[in-house]
Amino acid sequence: MTWVKNHFFCFFCINSEVMVLTPLYKVVYLLLVKNVIRLNVDWCIAIHYVHDDKEFVVLNVYTPYESRENEDEYLHRLAFINSFIQDSTCSNIYVTGDMNADLLDSKSLFSKHMIQFSDDNNLILSSKECLPTNSYTYISEAWHTTSWLDHCISTADGHASLGSMEI
Repeated sequence: MTWVKNHFFCFFCINSEVMVLTPLYKVVYLLLVKNVIRLNVDWCIAIHYVHDDKEFVVLNVYTPYESRENEDEYLHRLAFINSFIQDSTCSNIYVTGDMNADLLDSKSLFSKHMIQFSDDNNLILSSKECLPTNSYTYISEAWHTTSWLDHCISTADGHASLGSMEI
């Protein structure tokens, strides 16, 4: 998928079945998957997958870019995600995608919100736990900088089910 530049792709592989999710611009597209859960919003879609009697739910999200003007919308989307997780009967849940929260930037307000969201709801920021601290998912050619904007947040059971993670 090299034809899309500077966009994060999330690949989940369970045995020989591959699910590919990607946020593209402001709309989330699903490329290949079964059991789509439509959430009636244009920034989040989910899939339900069962393997060996174990259920998995993967949400793919897009959140607005970091600015004070977008803070209320950002917090609203985190609340929506939390509500979905709380209402779900599945214990293996992954929230993946463009969270627009830069873990490399100590001044990032959205990063602080995302970490607080994870802590408050007993979720694990799996991308932070499983990837090197110098990871990045975005390269700014204009500024010659990198940012870590795309993440995977998991429930405890979901995190325990992860074998490995790579960018």
